[in-house]
Amino acid sequence: MREIILEFLAVSDDQETVKVVTNLVRQSRGQLHCTPNAALASEYIGRRKIDGIILDTAVDRSFGLLQAIRTGKSNKHAVIFVCVEMRAEAGSAISAGANFVLYKPLTEQTLRPIFNVAMPMMEVERRRYFRHGVSTLVKLSSGGAEYSAILSNLSETGMAIRSGDMLMPGTPVDFSFELPNGPKVKGRGEIVWTNSGGNLGILFHFLADAAHRELPTWLAKKDE
Repeated sequence: MREIILEFLAVSDDQETVKVVTNLVRQSRGQLHCTPNAALASEYIGRRKIDGIILDTAVDRSFGLLQAIRTGKSNKHAVIFVCVEMRAEAGSAISAGANFVLYKPLTEQTLRPIFNVAMPMMEVERRRYFRHGVSTLVKLSSGGAEYSAILSNLSETGMAIRSGDMLMPGTPVDFSFELPNGPKVKGRGEIVWTNSGGNLGILFHFLADAAHRELPTWLAKKDE
């Protein structure tokens, strides 16, 4: 089984909080990025897939950032830990979408059991998003037009393709392709990013027939 490296983001300007989180992430063999404010965190989250987010409510606009993550696309399923100083804040944090509430001051002794519970949740989600390199022909259709593309990488939740036809982000598409020694996959999705090199990212919204069962099995075999 491929080793999973989890990526964390800590949003805090409290040096003691950052120190405790850094030690726990290091012990978990994860990667940690730290930022002192919500604006920088929002920019970072917009361009990375994050597994765990540690959010300090002392940071300005922290609850706004939490709600933005939960209503976004690529990181809405991230595990979010919210650090609070007052117990009265806990209910608001859970209502806004936090998975775990941490009471300050943080210590490794209190945080480690929570990490132990959260790690399997993050690993399952990371496997769903892990991109496998695959090359095969993809047929696309949108608005009555048909297109051809080449699949370049694939996960349970989406794929990247190369195409001479540039479709705009937000465009809904139907797609079909046949995996090498694997199932035929049909479904519907949305273009979520493009670049100048002719690459496009498609987020899956629906997989037809048995593909929603067979695709994870096929991808799991590639992990072995």
